[in-house]
Amino acid sequence: MPKQQYCELLRTTNAEQREVVLEAIHRLHGCGDELLQALQIFFTGPAGCGKTYTLKALMETYNRYTQNHNSLNNAYVACASTGKAAVPLGGTTVHSAFRLTTSRVTRLLSAENLQAYRNMFVGVRAVFIDEISMLSAAILGKINYRLQQITGIYDQVFGGLHIILCGDFRQLPPVRATPCYTVPINQLGGPILWQSIDYFPLVRVVRQTDELFSRILTKIGDGLKLSVNNIKLIESRHKSESWCKENVPDAVRLFYSNFEVDSYNRKAINNAHNCIATDIMLGYSSNSERGQQQGKLHKMSVAETDGLPYMLPLAVGYPYMITSNINVGDGLLNGAIGVLRHIERQPADPAEVGPSTSTTSPPTKDEIITLWFEFPDKSTGASAKLKSRPHVLSKPNTLSVDWVPVYKKVVNITLTKTVKCKRKQFPCVPACAITIHKSQGGTFDVIVYKYSSKQPQQLVYVAMSRVTSINGLHIITEKDSPLIFKHGREGNDSQTTRDIRTEYI
Repeated sequence: MPKQQYCELLRTTNAEQREVVLEAIHRLHGCGDELLQALQIFFTGPAGCGKTYTLKALMETYNRYTQNHNSLNNAYVACASTGKAAVPLGGTTVHSAFRLTTSRVTRLLSAENLQAYRNMFVGVRAVFIDEISMLSAAILGKINYRLQQITGIYDQVFGGLHIILCGDFRQLPPVRATPCYTVPINQLGGPILWQSIDYFPLVRVVRQTDELFSRILTKIGDGLKLSVNNIKLIESRHKSESWCKENVPDAVRLFYSNFEVDSYNRKAINNAHNCIATDIMLGYSSNSERGQQQGKLHKMSVAETDGLPYMLPLAVGYPYMITSNINVGDGLLNGAIGVLRHIERQPADPAEVGPSTSTTSPPTKDEIITLWFEFPDKSTGASAKLKSRPHVLSKPNTLSVDWVPVYKKVVNITLTKTVKCKRKQFPCVPACAITIHKSQGGTFDVIVYKYSSKQPQQLVYVAMSRVTSINGLHIITEKDSPLIFKHGREGNDSQTTRDIRTEYI
């Protein structure tokens, strides 16, 4: 980043954000000959307070104020708990960055991998981790151990490196795991790693343009009681489904369950072509067992089939969400949403396809081979667009250089100890509607949110904080029943909310 651009970046930061940047500079330079302790902080704040923006300012600061930095390598490692959250940072997932697995045991790096990591960490002074709320305590412990192994410094947490953690614990916690500020689920006692990290809050909200709306969101996230006027303001955003269909047809719909999302997507997409997955069953002992396992396979969710749906309705002009990490560095990852612009078919040529094998079969006539998407962020799929440019230029009247190709993917799905399925399908699903869980980390100008009084406090907070202004928030209810916003009428004093308050105060 040029010096002038960096100075302009710092000028746009508010007093809270600038304080973090100045503290990082102070810790890097020390005080005379005295070396200061590494900056290991967790900074947080309500949705829309500019946490990602502050991270970018800090990353450039470490590059500029670190003596060991050169123009070829960064002085930091940027990662996040999910691929979607890593894209704005230009980083990767924590599992990919530190070679972590889902196993409970953190395995030692081999001598070759350890030496490769130590070479890559030459000059690295800081590690940035975003969306820490979705990171479990066990994973945070694995990161600590991995950094100690790479640096060779075992008597300091995180190997003595600067650690910048960012997130909002008001949002959804990790699935089937304990939050990172608690003891890991498989640990009975002992020190909690989180207690060694300093806390710095960002209070001023910059994403929500409505200050009153931002204060309401903070109260909902903290489980505090809302005033009568606050509740009336939220209830005034209630709309009927027919009104939303007529006035905001392109707005993203947020639902609680996958069933509601699938149901809406089926109704929303008109004149769709159903692309059926190619399933090859392996390891079955009889046709009866094969049929039984196929029935089980067709009932499995997309998450259980590694992101490949059995039936994919395709129609040009509708939004679709990538369900697999195709290329995290290129922005083609789980959660990325783009509009389908073209469905490319190619008649099979037996001379080019070659002989069939036991696990693969040649494409049939007019089989769909490529889906072309247009993403709102032009940097998404930049590498894929570059590779496909010759093919795009050969069809100037059909394809565009701004479109990103997505191809079919093959995964192995385990059904029993012996029976498996090799599935070939495009890793995407319709995204006219998405679950609230999938929306975490995203920002939208307009949303249509289906509210229910039975939804957890954190879920309501995540859904409502996805929109930048209350004017873009439209709330619907089951069968257009009157909206009675119950979250905040009496406050929320659940155990989860109390734990979060304990960490904040």
